[in-house]
Amino acid sequence: MRIFRPDGWIDAKGILEEGSPFTLIVGARGIGKSFGFLSELMEKYLETGSRFIYMRRMENEADIAAAGEGNPFNAINSVKGWDVQVKKVNKEMKGFFWPGDDKPAGIILALKTFYKKRSVSFVGYDSLFFDEFIPEPGAPPIKREAESFFNAVETIARNRELSGGSPLKVICASNANTVDSPLFIELGLVTRALNMAKHKIPVWSDPERGLKLIVPFDSPVSKKKKETALYRLTKDSADFNSMALDNVFPDDVSPNVKSLNLSQFIPEAKVGELCIYKHKTERKRYISAHERGTFPRIYSSGQMDLRRFRRECYRIWLAHMNREVYFETYIQELLFEKYFES
Repeated sequence: MRIFRPDGWIDAKGILEEGSPFTLIVGARGIGKSFGFLSELMEKYLETGSRFIYMRRMENEADIAAAGEGNPFNAINSVKGWDVQVKKVNKEMKGFFWPGDDKPAGIILALKTFYKKRSVSFVGYDSLFFDEFIPEPGAPPIKREAESFFNAVETIARNRELSGGSPLKVICASNANTVDSPLFIELGLVTRALNMAKHKIPVWSDPERGLKLIVPFDSPVSKKKKETALYRLTKDSADFNSMALDNVFPDDVSPNVKSLNLSQFIPEAKVGELCIYKHKTERKRYISAHERGTFPRIYSSGQMDLRRFRRECYRIWLAHMNREVYFETYIQELLFEKYFES
């Protein structure tokens, strides 16, 4: 599938028209993710009357989008000659209004406080655009974030498919701030996303789950941005420029990351995307993405199974605190710690 338009911006129209109900796109900064998807969702509203939901993680982020100066349609208005404004829908919500319309084309919601909207009817809202779904470094966490998001999708979608309707179209877009996104962890996509970034594989699909992951590379816009003032200033800042322009997830260095021979280890447990092995004679463990042998304990990355894993395998965490656990790559160490934090 085509990711970029001939002019170098994200092909939001093509991605929206593609059949997957769930699309996660992690792209470099400033390549037209928010601009493109919001433009196309408004075009769809004008053509068909289909409305959309614009979601941010935190309420303060949604509040900024709902303020006049923070309206994400400001830039779109100036380019397209539109006059999409933010107005009150009711005492609890604001939305995007096309000039002269008394109903919103789209509404603005925050994931963290979505539970307060459970009684709202979302009939007529056929698309959900979750902008910046990967938290920036230092951003506050949301308890059971992925589960909260899935509950929000369930509330919005209701039983439309059971009544013969089309699935809710869900687009989640973000910059490559970190690979340990709650959604990536819950959906088992951490290793997949990292490998796509490493090997420059732009598209991966799972038709059975209705899921598509897009990690675009070689954006013509990003190449031009390298010559602008900020990116000339930060050209020696590998992490920032790699994330912002090259779509490479930030990495880290850990003394316990090394490649070990699996033949010296026996399977101990499998959790989410991780395979945990115990050394046959020495007091150490090895965690890898590669599965070898039969595991006596297997846990998913769902919240309940992670609770079981933490209770039943707490000795592995104690071994980690004693620097007796080694990891195939940094991403395995990061995931392991996230599973124990959840």
